Amino acid sequence: MRPFWLLALILACTIAGPADAQVRVLVLSSSLAPADIGGQGYAYDVARAIAQRAGYTREFEFMPWVRAISIAETSDDVLLLSIVRTPKREQHFQWLIPIAEDDYVLVSQQLIDIDTAAQHTICLLRGSVVVELAQRLGYAHLILTVDERQSMLTLRAGRCDGWMVGRMPAMTLIRELGLQTADFHFSRSLQHIDVYIAGSLIFNRDEARRWQAGFEAIRADGTLYAIRRRYKIE
Repeated sequence: MRPFWLLALILACTIAGPADAQVRVLVLSSSLAPADIGGQGYAYDVARAIAQRAGYTREFEFMPWVRAISIAETSDDVLLLSIVRTPKREQHFQWLIPIAEDDYVLVSQQLIDIDTAAQHTICLLRGSVVVELAQRLGYAHLILTVDERQSMLTLRAGRCDGWMVGRMPAMTLIRELGLQTADFHFSRSLQHIDVYIAGSLIFNRDEARRWQAGFEAIRADGTLYAIRRRYKIE
């Protein structure tokens, strides 16, 4: 799959399976999620389509990113949508369904040379992988935000020089706010990322297979392709 946005959104839902298994689905407000809050966006639409194929009918609920990660790491039968797969996280979750690829970039209103960008003030999502990336790249002046919308508004208000974020969630949020992506500068890729629907370490195998089968179904019947085209994901 090719790069597509980011969010990363947090969605929590309790689902009753045929074996009365109770599954909490936490959809994260992270690299893929900003536009998903309130029921819009690529990750949300993919999750809805999979849930329909898997026979899940209960409503999705939303909660903050940090809380969702904490619940998934300390509870059984939890799904996370969507979360970036990293070596540090590898042993903490079951990586069930790859739903997208993206790239972290630096978005700015004035052109910034990313080779000297460490001297600038950067806004980014609190608790996300991008914080570790920024620190590794030497960025010292960070403004941590509760969601990507706040990051975007901080940039627009001129309180930061750049916004470190997934390319596709940034483009989605810019359009959602009625702005033009051409009015912003997007840096080259700072890091490529793979985005997943992941499960807690202890997760019902039958439920995992149902979600994976649901994903294969929407890929086979063209639903996934249609969603990707709707969000202009190649």
